[in-house]
Amino acid sequence: MYVQKNNKMFYALLIAITVQSIGLLILKATGILQISAHSFPILGTVIGSFYFWNWNSIGWRMCNRYLYRAGEGLIGSWIALVLYAVTAAITKTGILKPVMDKINQPTNVNSDMSQTTAFRFWD
Repeated sequence: MYVQKNNKMFYALLIAITVQSIGLLILKATGILQISAHSFPILGTVIGSFYFWNWNSIGWRMCNRYLYRAGEGLIGSWIALVLYAVTAAITKTGILKPVMDKINQPTNVNSDMSQTTAFRFWD
């Protein structure tokens, strides 16, 4: 918006969000759509969002660079790709799986804004 000095796409985004929100409220009010609130893993969400925020831009650049260099046959890039695959497998099925299960354990808290703010629109 700042670079192009044009807010047209931003306004289109706001209109799309408004239409979607009104549509969701109508579907909920008419009973067509049932929205259930459930607990979610707060610790896993916070750690995961920080991890995603912190490493996404770095990882994007490094992944592209490693894939490009691995295609050229550089051994360091192959080692980095293999270690990435190994650590992903360890996290999903190996030694770190209990840690991930503990972090991603659901926490019983208010899981939606209507419970948190006591604004009971959905009930």
